[in-house]
Amino acid sequence: MEHNTFPDKHEHRWTDADMVDHELEAASQEERDITDAAARVIASQWHGGQASDLYSFVSTGAISDGVQIELARAIAEADEADRDRLAALSRYLMNREDTGAVDGWPDLWLQPPDTQQEPNDDCAACGNHWSSPHSPDCPLNVDEPATTPTSAYVDLFGDDPKIMGEFRERYLGTFASLAAYAQHIINAGDMLRELHEAPIPEDLRQYVSFDYAALGEAWQVAGDIVTAETDDGRIYVFNKRA
Repeated sequence: MEHNTFPDKHEHRWTDADMVDHELEAASQEERDITDAAARVIASQWHGGQASDLYSFVSTGAISDGVQIELARAIAEADEADRDRLAALSRYLMNREDTGAVDGWPDLWLQPPDTQQEPNDDCAACGNHWSSPHSPDCPLNVDEPATTPTSAYVDLFGDDPKIMGEFRERYLGTFASLAAYAQHIINAGDMLRELHEAPIPEDLRQYVSFDYAALGEAWQVAGDIVTAETDDGRIYVFNKRA
C-alpha cells in the first residue's frame, strides 16, 4: 500500500493549547489536579527565562518558594483562558506533596488523545460517571481547593501589574490563626528574650505572657495586616502596608 506522506487537510492538528485545555476538562470532570505533563507544558509557556523559578520547574520538576510569586505576575498579564490554565498550574503546585526534582521530568509532554477511542466519562480511579459522586474509597473523592495564596491576593488587592509585583513583600505566609501568626512573629524576634531578661519578680513571672490572639487582632484592626481564609479553615496573611 502506498503511504501518503501528506496528511489529510481535514485531520485535526492538536496544538499545545488544545492538549492543555483537553487535560483541564478531564481533570475537572475527574475532580483531580492536572497531570505532571500538563503542568510542565503550561509552565513552559510562561517562564521568565533561565533565571526564573518557573524555568527551573520546567527543567527539573522542582517547586521552589518563588514559583507562586512568578505565577501571580503571569496571572496579572494573562487573558481569561490563560488564567484558567495558570490557576490549574497553581493548584497543582500547591497540592503536590514532593517538591523536589523528578526523575525523567524533561521527557514529559502532553500527547494528543486517541481520537479513535470512544469518549469515556467515567472516573479513572473508581469507575463512577463524572456526574455522580465518587465511591467512598475513591482517592479522587476530595474537594478541589478553590482558594490559593495567589487568588486570595487578587481578591484582596486586585490584579494591577504593579500590585501583583508586590506579592513577594505582601504575602507573609499561611497560619492556623491570627494567634499562630503573632506567635510566629514574636518567636522570630527578640521579644521573648527581652521578656525573660526583664526585672520581673520570680513569683510573678509565671503569670507574664503574650496574648498572641489579642496581638494578632490588634495588628489586623490597626491595618498592618489583612487575612483571607483558606479552604481548610486556616488563613493567608498579607502585609497591608507594603
